[in-house]
Amino acid sequence: MTLFCPKTGRGSRETRLILERCKNGRPNGLLTAHVRLSEGLPHGTSYPRAGGLPLRFCKFSSLTHTQGIEEHHLIGATVRVYSPAKTVADCFKFRHKIGLDVAVEALRDGWREKKFTLEQLAESARLCRVRRVIQPYLEMLT
Repeated sequence: MTLFCPKTGRGSRETRLILERCKNGRPNGLLTAHVRLSEGLPHGTSYPRAGGLPLRFCKFSSLTHTQGIEEHHLIGATVRVYSPAKTVADCFKFRHKIGLDVAVEALRDGWREKKFTLEQLAESARLCRVRRVIQPYLEMLT
């Protein structure tokens, strides 16, 4: 599973809750071959210590860092993750880091399970500047 979540400055408690949820289910419904949590950081911040957690960090502009955030209530806490459409767009944006196969699988799973509409994905792809990259894969699905 590839799940992008925004860095909130709340420490690793929120990250640990998300990772625990990843073991038990699918927080935003996108399933891929492996579990990987990528934390989004705004440009200009330094990379935090992962503290032994299987994390990847990706830098976002201030606009893309704040767009598409959803709140989920897990184990008595509220955690913030990006929407499925934003997660797919981020997967294509960082396809060289996480692999194109992961991005295509996230797109295929999200589309098949109706986790986002074409309009939501198009808006997220526009914000992440990957609209032309996603286009051939969308044509394959539709």
